[in-house]
Amino acid sequence: AGTAAAEPGRTSCTGTASNRFISEAAGVQPVRLGAAIARLLSARERQVAALVAGGRTNREIATELAISARTAETHVLNIFNKLGFRRRTEIAAWAVRQGLPEPAGDASPDPAPPTYFPGRGRLLYRLR
Repeated sequence: AGTAAAEPGRTSCTGTASNRFISEAAGVQPVRLGAAIARLLSARERQVAALVAGGRTNREIATELAISARTAETHVLNIFNKLGFRRRTEIAAWAVRQGLPEPAGDASPDPAPPTYFPGRGRLLYRLR
């Protein structure tokens, strides 16, 4: 499919086959565009992008990364500008496609489920 006989004893390459041949002959490794774009972001911005993909707000990102809310907002704005996005959902989709792992933080266990006492008519939470 990629080669066709042009004249006896010769073949011509078209499309992807010729690009691959030229790259191999020149010793050039193909670069995935996604990887090149990911390098535009700093390590911290990649962390923030992963947290955005996890549905975190700027305030939650700030708390998790021990930075100010304004700094978290600045990181998100930098990601918007560098990647050409306008919505957090675009950042989230990009982070998932890139396989960015959500930073491991101090994962606290889920709180105990509320206990309902019918006589009191309210929910009470058990403390651990």
